[in-house]
Amino acid sequence: MVVSCNMQNDDNNFSSKDITIKNGKIQSPKWLVQKIDSIADRYNRNPDTGERIYSSIVSLVEHKGKEYIHICDVLSSHSIYGNLYFTISGVPIEPESNLYAELSQEKDRTGLWAPWGN
Repeated sequence: MVVSCNMQNDDNNFSSKDITIKNGKIQSPKWLVQKIDSIADRYNRNPDTGERIYSSIVSLVEHKGKEYIHICDVLSSHSIYGNLYFTISGVPIEPESNLYAELSQEKDRTGLWAPWGN
């Protein structure tokens, strides 16, 4: 998989659409922090430090005048678990829905966070 996006938080700090990133970590909204942590908890922790190993890329997707959050877990081999879409308020978009299919094809995206880009 090739991933390319221009991350918005060049100085490790970003705040927009109620999404706050400080010191390279997502701070809010709480639902997003919990979701990113739960994805990281699927995998083994760093054996030296015990810290979570993050594998998700978070982006903002604009579709028909609305914005959605896309979380891509680059370590997941299953597309439904590897690509999650949510409303800005954290309501999940069901993978079986037409909206999910449309969001998957949407090209208007802004990269917000990746653990290796911060």
